[in-house]
Amino acid sequence: MPFQPGNTEASKRGKDRRFKAALVRYADADPKRLDELAAKLWEQAISGDVSAMREVADRLDGKVPQALVGDDDHPPITLEKIERVIVDPKHPQAGDA
Repeated sequence: MPFQPGNTEASKRGKDRRFKAALVRYADADPKRLDELAAKLWEQAISGDVSAMREVADRLDGKVPQALVGDDDHPPITLEKIERVIVDPKHPQAGDA
């Protein structure tokens, strides 16, 4: 989707992709450095850095899904299905009579 003035979502996605592309270029150019980065993250996690532990767990197991919770003032979001059925009045369906 081309950039349209006022469309902040499109501009955010484009920036994310450019940054990711730059990281991929560096990782592809020097895979050994990527291994060094992973080793540093691992060592930080082993030494007790909670954010590094969380990152390692997220990379290995995936992020934990966020529960939908609410209270009396702010109930959780619910989804409802609205279905439109076109019926020929000359030929009622079984169960409609």
